Amino acid sequence: MTKSEAVTVSEDLDLELAATDNEIGVAFDRIVDATTRLMDIAVDLPGEAAGAVHEALGEILEAAAARDIAGQRLSNARKAVRSLSGPVELPSGRDDDCLLNGPQRAGAAPSQDAIDAMFSDALDLDDPEDETDSR
Repeated sequence: MTKSEAVTVSEDLDLELAATDNEIGVAFDRIVDATTRLMDIAVDLPGEAAGAVHEALGEILEAAAARDIAGQRLSNARKAVRSLSGPVELPSGRDDDCLLNGPQRAGAAPSQDAIDAMFSDALDLDDPEDETDSR
């Protein structure tokens, strides 16, 4: 990955995290607003219903407080992502010979000569001695 690509990825991730944080914030605000309105309505409910509804709405607000924790985590993640757009050190002088044949078990790969012969046999459709050639 080039430095330019790393910076672009870092910026994209930062934007995604910021959008996620914003969406969570908007949802939290809606939850608090709706819960507050319901608490005002619950006051007029008869008997124990008012207390039960008020208690349940309080639990919703407590659970919604997880937004603060999520916001802190997203903020930390954004800081970490921004640090990625700093100096990027790419590996240099690495011997790429180890990548030429891909990952495999030692001794499990056929030789290049065997592969060439396999393709040669498969692609040899114009054999003059083969009378079944329908071309």
